[in-house]
Amino acid sequence: MSETSHGHPEQGPEFTQRFIGAVGSVREYNDRHVSGIGQAASFLTGLFEHGEEEKVAPHEEAQMEKELVQILHTDDLRAMGIDLIDPSQPALEPLDLSEATAEEDQPTSLIMLIGNADTFADTIRRLKPAPEQRPAAAEGVEQALSATLGLIRVAYPGGEVEPETDEELMAAGFAKGVVDKQIGVFLKVKPALTEEGFAEGRVYKKLAEYTTHFFAGTLEDYRGAEELHLFEEQFGPAQWQIDMGPEQMAERWSKAFDYLKQLRDRSSPSPFFTELFTKLRADFDVSRAWLEADDPEAPRRNYPDRYVKPLQGVMDGLAKRWEEDFPLENTFYVSGGIETEQD
Repeated sequence: MSETSHGHPEQGPEFTQRFIGAVGSVREYNDRHVSGIGQAASFLTGLFEHGEEEKVAPHEEAQMEKELVQILHTDDLRAMGIDLIDPSQPALEPLDLSEATAEEDQPTSLIMLIGNADTFADTIRRLKPAPEQRPAAAEGVEQALSATLGLIRVAYPGGEVEPETDEELMAAGFAKGVVDKQIGVFLKVKPALTEEGFAEGRVYKKLAEYTTHFFAGTLEDYRGAEELHLFEEQFGPAQWQIDMGPEQMAERWSKAFDYLKQLRDRSSPSPFFTELFTKLRADFDVSRAWLEADDPEAPRRNYPDRYVKPLQGVMDGLAKRWEEDFPLENTFYVSGGIETEQD
C-alpha cells in the first residue's frame, strides 16, 4: 500500500477510496459471475452438502481470469488485513491467485475474511471518509464482516440440523473452530469500529449479538430462536398479527411455545430460556394490545373486523397457553417479577 511523502501511513479520503474500491471489487466479481453464490448466507455450505458446483459458461472463463488480475485488488486487501477465500475449498486457506492460472483453477465465488485483526483495525482507523464517501465506506466495512456472520450461521444452525456421519461431525467441528477464531478477530477490531463510527450497521450489530451469546454458551439456542423468526426486528412476534391469517399466526406462536418448553424442560435447562420467555411474553402483549385497541386513530382501525376478530380469537386461546404451559413464569411476569421494556 502506498505511503505519504512524509513516510506516514496513507489515510483520509484517498485511502478511503482505495478501501472502497478493494472491497467493492470482490462484490463486483461475485455479482457478475455467480448470481449471489458468494453471499454470506451460503458460506461454508460445501462443508455439509457436497452438491455439484455451479458451472460457468465457457465464454466467461477468459473474462473471469482477466478480472481476477484486473479488478480484484488482492494486494490492497491483504495489506488491509483481509484475506480472499474460495468457499468451495474446505481448508478455507487464503487464496493465492499466483497459483491459480489455469481456467479450471479459477474460483467460482469469493468471500472475504479478516485475516489479521491488528492490521484491519489499523485500516479502520485510517478511514477518514469525506461525507459523500461515508455510505460506501460503511457498506464496505459491513461487507468485510459479513462472511463471519454467514460462517456463524452455518456452524450454529439452530439445533434443527445435527451432523450424522463422521465426515459431517468433522466438518462441524472444523466450522466451529473457524468461528472461535473469527469471533476473537471481531473482538479485537470492535473498538476500532466503534471509535470510527462503524458500529451502526446491521452486520456489526448481529455479530455483537452472536458474540454475547457465544460467550454465554447460548449461541445455539439463540440461533434456534432466530430460525423460528423470533428475533426479526420488523416482522417479529409483536407484528405477526399485522400480515398473517389466524392459522399461520397460531402456528408461529405454537412453535414458539414448543421451543420455549424445549429450552426449559431439558435435563439442564438453557440459561437462554428466561431471556426468550421475557421477550416473547412482552411481544405477545404488544400484539394483543394492537388487536384490541379502541382508539379511532389506532392502526388496527385500518383493518376490517372480519380480519381482526378471528385473530383476536386466536390470541385468546394462546393466552391460556401462557397460563397452562408456563404457570410459574407467567405468574412472575404478570406480577411484575420479570421486568420488560416495551416500546
